[in-house]
Amino acid sequence: MKRRLKWQELPEAVRRAVAGRAGEPLAVDDVPFGLSSHFAAVLHCPDGQRVFCKGMEDSRDARRQCRVEAAANPHVTFTSPALMWDVSESGWQLLGFEYVSGRVADLSPGSPDLPEVARTLSDAADRLTPVPEVGTLPLSKRWERFAAWDRVATQGGLDPWVAGRLDQLVLWEKRGPGAVAGDTLAHCDLSKYNLLVDDGHRLHVVDWARAGRAASWVDTAFMVLRLIGEGHTPASAERWARTVGVWEEVGEEDIVAFAVTTAGIRAVRASRSDAPPHLARLATHALSWCRHLLD
Repeated sequence: MKRRLKWQELPEAVRRAVAGRAGEPLAVDDVPFGLSSHFAAVLHCPDGQRVFCKGMEDSRDARRQCRVEAAANPHVTFTSPALMWDVSESGWQLLGFEYVSGRVADLSPGSPDLPEVARTLSDAADRLTPVPEVGTLPLSKRWERFAAWDRVATQGGLDPWVAGRLDQLVLWEKRGPGAVAGDTLAHCDLSKYNLLVDDGHRLHVVDWARAGRAASWVDTAFMVLRLIGEGHTPASAERWARTVGVWEEVGEEDIVAFAVTTAGIRAVRASRSDAPPHLARLATHALSWCRHLLD
């Protein structure tokens, strides 16, 4: 994984370009969480404002993520900070957002943040259906390319539970793309680090760079996986999901297809030689949901 740079390590031309939009920063606070950005910091601007700035070195993926997030932003400002400016300079793509003062959401069992997360996901699904045009690949199309469990089958040292159910997992994965197809703009990358609770206790959903067209319940399903990672049992995470209005729209077979497909994709990503350690944990959490659903 590429090391995140500090402000002074950015190319001078990039810093000048950012200063041309925000003013020369009086101070810069590094942001420690988040994995995809090569730079992320809070800029203290001369006019007294603070701006959250994040960026990636230019690549096809960086251009796609920045384009999607910029296109999605006008449609999600009911829950996400507004995009103030974007910069493309010297091989870098950067975005500047209104700053939200607050904390990362607490997703642990019994957290008082959980009802607000449920309310926000329900509201977002309502507001973002039908999907606004943001020029992003539907989640169903992304999943069609994986055939993840076929890849897992070629690896050695399979988990005994996986080895005993591999044919079943492959069949369920084939149903995954159809299960998640829909007409809602979904975030598709929710984690506690993308859920910020401001000083007034309002929840903000940030980082829409991987947003895509999907079924209305998809973000709730992704959150079930995150809750399992935060100490919930699969059963208790599902009970929380039932407090989100759109969860009643999903059938049991679609839930299984989602869980199995996600587990396979995460297992493949975690197996790569350069995979960060957290991917193995995500794969384990997804597999635990599959066991709960299929045993």
